[in-house]
Amino acid sequence: MRTAFTIEFRGKVVENHYSDGSLASRRIRVPKLERRHADMAAARSSRKYGGYANSDLFPSMMNRAAESVGCKRIGDALYIDLLQPLPVGVVVDESGFLTAVRIEVPDAA
Repeated sequence: MRTAFTIEFRGKVVENHYSDGSLASRRIRVPKLERRHADMAAARSSRKYGGYANSDLFPSMMNRAAESVGCKRIGDALYIDLLQPLPVGVVVDESGFLTAVRIEVPDAA
């Protein structure tokens, strides 16, 4: 499948533990996605998102696209669960101080 655009951001991994010390959750919070997080040149040439890339609707479309790719919604925020296998199109690099995340949003066929 062709990639419409990529979403890139950095975040801190948050770990929660049970009272016995075992790991309860390990996740990265997805920030409120804006145009600065996306490859706008690719988004403008996308079949699905190209007509909306310059509109005020695009940030909301990015958040819905991230959720459809595999980010989990908890309350009002999106998270990437690191205890589960990563969804196809989500790449997490934990080699630096902050974790780099790249989400590839698929385009319409």
